[in-house]
Amino acid sequence: MSADTPELVDLFQGVARRVGETLHRPVISYANGRYMVITFSDDKEPHLQDAG
Repeated sequence: MSADTPELVDLFQGVARRVGETLHRPVISYANGRYMVITFSDDKEPHLQDAG
């Protein structure tokens, strides 16, 4: 699976947001057309960060 179109990047980042909301933890997500990454932020503040 890849995120090689803007629609798939948006879908992927939506999933990352839901992960953070469900787990009540801040996440960082990015997709560059070849890789998709969701990782937990080291921040203690409850906010989400998206980079696309």
